[in-house]
Amino acid sequence: MIEIKNLNISFGDKVILNNASFHTSPGVLTIIRGKSGSGKSTFLKAFQFAYECEYIYEGQRIDEQDQDSRQQFIYDHMVNVPQIPLFIEGMTIEEHIKQLVKLGYQRNDTYEEKFGIASLKKKYPRNLSGGEKTRVAICLAIMSQPEILILDEPTAALDASYAIEMIKYLKEYAEEGHYVIVATHDQRMIEEADVLYKVDQTLILEKENQRETSLISQIPHNHKLFNLRFSHRTFRIVMNILVAFTMIICAYSYNVYGHYNASYEQKINTIASRDLTVYKEKMSNDYYSYNGSEFPMTQSDYKKIKSVKNIESVKWRYEKEYDDVMILGLDTETQLKYQEAKLTGKKCNQTINLVSMQVYDNEDDYTNLTVKHNDNKGVYISNQLLSNQDISVDSINMDDLKLKFYLPIPMYDASGITQTGIDLEGSDYVDVNTVLVDLVEVELPVRGILKEGTEISSNSYNGTGSIYVPRSVVNQYRKTYHATQSKVLYGVPGEEGMDYTYYEGSLPSTYTMSDVDQVVV
Repeated sequence: MIEIKNLNISFGDKVILNNASFHTSPGVLTIIRGKSGSGKSTFLKAFQFAYECEYIYEGQRIDEQDQDSRQQFIYDHMVNVPQIPLFIEGMTIEEHIKQLVKLGYQRNDTYEEKFGIASLKKKYPRNLSGGEKTRVAICLAIMSQPEILILDEPTAALDASYAIEMIKYLKEYAEEGHYVIVATHDQRMIEEADVLYKVDQTLILEKENQRETSLISQIPHNHKLFNLRFSHRTFRIVMNILVAFTMIICAYSYNVYGHYNASYEQKINTIASRDLTVYKEKMSNDYYSYNGSEFPMTQSDYKKIKSVKNIESVKWRYEKEYDDVMILGLDTETQLKYQEAKLTGKKCNQTINLVSMQVYDNEDDYTNLTVKHNDNKGVYISNQLLSNQDISVDSINMDDLKLKFYLPIPMYDASGITQTGIDLEGSDYVDVNTVLVDLVEVELPVRGILKEGTEISSNSYNGTGSIYVPRSVVNQYRKTYHATQSKVLYGVPGEEGMDYTYYEGSLPSTYTMSDVDQVVV
């Protein structure tokens, strides 16, 4: 068993954890949940002796040992996978794996196959997306088969299919007799928790009871307050009237519901049947991955599509995952802040983490698809995005609700930033398309919140944390910020492959093309 007692963490006047305690056992999936900024990640640092507390492992007080013994304990028993994984930038993923094999660790072929590691082996960490880095980091972590596996938001950057597989895998890893401790606000993982803790209002860590509690207590019979007597005949008359009245209410409700449901289904079917997504592949054997590896449409493509019989209209589509925002030279710490958005209103003042942004057409009315709606032409928010932050839809007043966020505006269609494999062995790679963006801070009224499980378009790929922005808003900034001419950047790595320096247009006389490791067009 792992126990942590008397844990107090504060920064200045702000108390994060107050006399918190924690314990868990091997063989169970232990989840730490809470809103963004509540102290989940801060708490995880306690396992690596970042704060003063009682630290007990299998009955032994580890916190009373000297610093060298503590570090040896971490090395022998524990692996921590942070939300932003760390790698050796000058080594490919395959070289990372081989280095661990040299140290005596075993490869996990099942994990590598299930999570697509083969296609990433030839890449350098800088060429991986956020989700790919997470998959690789966990792959490297489990090669040592740690007794204690600690993870911070392991599914945050994964698409839905990989996220579900990751939850299943971590559950199985725990059941093999390991400690698996995860900080997350992913509701799918929370539902699989065997032991569930929460950081509530940034003050205290407490265990949640996983049992049902009756909300109905028996009312004591009081003859003085309740003493009605009916004859058998009177009782039958009253009951018949009540039954008849109930049947009338049920019939009326069913009729109203049927009418609304038919209207709702017709709305959904209309949207689903009329929409068709068209895209351009990078290569003949590629697939549409929604991750920016396809070429954008050109004006000539538009004309070809419009000429197809029965096509009523063609509208451009733009969507961007916030953990895959590409601004050349932007450091990871700076990039992460662009995932944060501010939701404000009379009853709401919350910071939320965005997953993806998609456009919608201003002319379409999504009233039937939303829980709440006002007349402002603004942004739609997926219900799941709010539930990920533990925000109740019922607690929100829509009258003046606004969202302040960074809108990624496409500037360049770039090639050379990242690669993808084109063969089954993962040995042949080509450059893929990447959209470089400029980030513009905007504040828009919230027009509506989607119902659980619904999306703006039948072609939406991610309903777990999306915001939907009017096409006209994106178009307004797109015309201002899009690049008007092409350029080429030559990337020269620094010592040991670190700290790339980019030169635009041509190389200085001190370098030749043999010094160039990356060319971005």
